Amino acid sequence: MLGMTSVTFRNKSIEEVIEITNESPLTAIEWGDDAHVPDVHAAKIAAQLTKNAGLKIASYGSYYRVGKDSIQRFDEVLDVAKTLGAPIVRIWCGDIPSKDTPKERFLEYVRDIKEVAKRAADRGIIIASEYHNGTYNDSPESALRLIESVGMTNYRTYWQTLSFDERDVESLTKLLPYVETIHVFAWNRRGRRYPLRKHADKWRSIIELSRDSNVNYIMEFVKGDSDRRFLKDAETLVDLYNGVYR
Repeated sequence: MLGMTSVTFRNKSIEEVIEITNESPLTAIEWGDDAHVPDVHAAKIAAQLTKNAGLKIASYGSYYRVGKDSIQRFDEVLDVAKTLGAPIVRIWCGDIPSKDTPKERFLEYVRDIKEVAKRAADRGIIIASEYHNGTYNDSPESALRLIESVGMTNYRTYWQTLSFDERDVESLTKLLPYVETIHVFAWNRRGRRYPLRKHADKWRSIIELSRDSNVNYIMEFVKGDSDRRFLKDAETLVDLYNGVYR
């Protein structure tokens, strides 16, 4: 599934996010819980309008953090996800890097993830941790340690570029059996953004590696937060996926 995450355009309304997605060749939206779908009411609106537009809902991008937010808060996240019709809920694993995480905190993460995964499984929903610096889920080793320790089939991981070099493909290779969604963007280590075509060779390698694994490719954060750049990058992503961008 090729789509976009709504946080790419936090300043747009639900209707505007759907409109620009429909202008692109992408077919799905990951709705974020901060700017667009914070509650059940917004979820009802987003679900109906997305369906009316002929688009799919790829996932619900929550900012729920295990080890910090309450389990009761996660029940609210699940209510929204179920109303939205999202098959996947993204969560965040803590707020400190894995190398700085004490054993007691790690065990707390495992306990909490098991509980949220169990509650999600009861509703037929997959849980996947954001793969991100500044969280425990920040390397192939730490992500695999979580997955193995949690031991639940509906707990998986996102993936995105973190090292911005050849180690990215190595990390994806290690994690690929457990990757549910790949966030697609073109940045450098300092956060400077580029047109996706500037990183076409890297993304061609990533897509060729993962295409047969049934992962979702979800675009986020384009250069200048530009509508035009988003549409151009969406075309590049589709061409890369279809093997016609050379």
